[in-house]
Amino acid sequence: MSANDQVNILMVDDQPAKLLTYEAILAEVGANLIRATSAREALERLLTTEIAIVLMDVNMPEMDGFELAEMIRQHPRYQKTAIIFISAVRQTDLDRLKGYEVGAIDYIPAPVIPAILRAKVRVLAELFQKTRQLEEMNQELERRVEERTAALEASMAGEREARIAAESALQVRDEFLSIAAHELKTPLTGLSAASQILVRKVHKGDLDAPLWLANGLRTIEQQVDRLTRLTGRLLDVSRLDHDKLTIELTPTDLGALAERLVAAFTARTTKHTFVLSAEPDLVADVDADGMERVLSNLLDNALKYSPEGGQIDVEVARVGAQRFRLSVRDHGIGIPPEQQEAIFQRFYQAHAADYRSGLGLGLYITQQIVALHEGTIELESPADGGARFVVLAPMKVKVATPVHTP
Repeated sequence: MSANDQVNILMVDDQPAKLLTYEAILAEVGANLIRATSAREALERLLTTEIAIVLMDVNMPEMDGFELAEMIRQHPRYQKTAIIFISAVRQTDLDRLKGYEVGAIDYIPAPVIPAILRAKVRVLAELFQKTRQLEEMNQELERRVEERTAALEASMAGEREARIAAESALQVRDEFLSIAAHELKTPLTGLSAASQILVRKVHKGDLDAPLWLANGLRTIEQQVDRLTRLTGRLLDVSRLDHDKLTIELTPTDLGALAERLVAAFTARTTKHTFVLSAEPDLVADVDADGMERVLSNLLDNALKYSPEGGQIDVEVARVGAQRFRLSVRDHGIGIPPEQQEAIFQRFYQAHAADYRSGLGLGLYITQQIVALHEGTIELESPADGGARFVVLAPMKVKVATPVHTP
């Protein structure tokens, strides 16, 4: 990790000797280690410095670690900052549960095992770097597009020139996204492989790992999976632009596919309830990978915009003898009526100001895959709130051709 790439790690403990110990343990990580001997000093550091990881003691005077974590999570800038608790006293299951509830991703008992602490912090630091690189690429992309568009609009003489200029700016953005996705794929594959190896070793019993370590590894695996899915969406857009996104039809049990995905998403959250209603033996000629991406995008969208503890309903059913219906309904914030017509456009974000918003690609890619299956996808707004996305497609697709939307 070079000096320019160093991430900031905030260490919070009212005992300077412990801070020196953590500093010695984490010296090999190559991060910028920042000390704070109180919660007040920690908040001052957070307001002036971008912090990737907060390593804090639970028992501190004036304000304990739980209260400090809650204050950190209330700041929009630190909604996703990795928080790790270290405690030599409060080590019960209730203490750990409280730590996770206030936003911590791990709860480590003292005395810590240096090798494990270094490994966890190193993976979190690398994950933070990859996320920041993607954000910087997106910001640079937007800047370049704005500059390109401004320069072209200044020289446009008519409607035709304006259209050509806009298309050129979009092409620059699409090419940049394609390059960024390919560049990110290799390091993300390495991160994913490393996290999966550690998780498998824990599950097989090769590592004598406590619960807190297993929980931390699961969190790392989930975040790597999230970045991998985001990169996959960028690659799908690139294939769509070059008419290379096709489908291969095979008989697929849609109920079993939905059950597998719902189980995977259930494992990702403890704050939501998934309710699946699927007709048995509903076999259709579809592209299994494509239909899995459709349902995964809809579930991810529902999970992102549902309140904590909200229910997500998934339904797979026949419609007559020739078609099937797949729907995902959440009870979240919904889509404003004036924005519903544009929700499937590429890069469109209905809640662009919300920190949960992504690149605006999931629903666009979903619609394109559904179109390849000669189907349709519609948005419904239930009277009691939330949103329901409904996919209707034939049980047997007559012709599978690439779909391209300029």
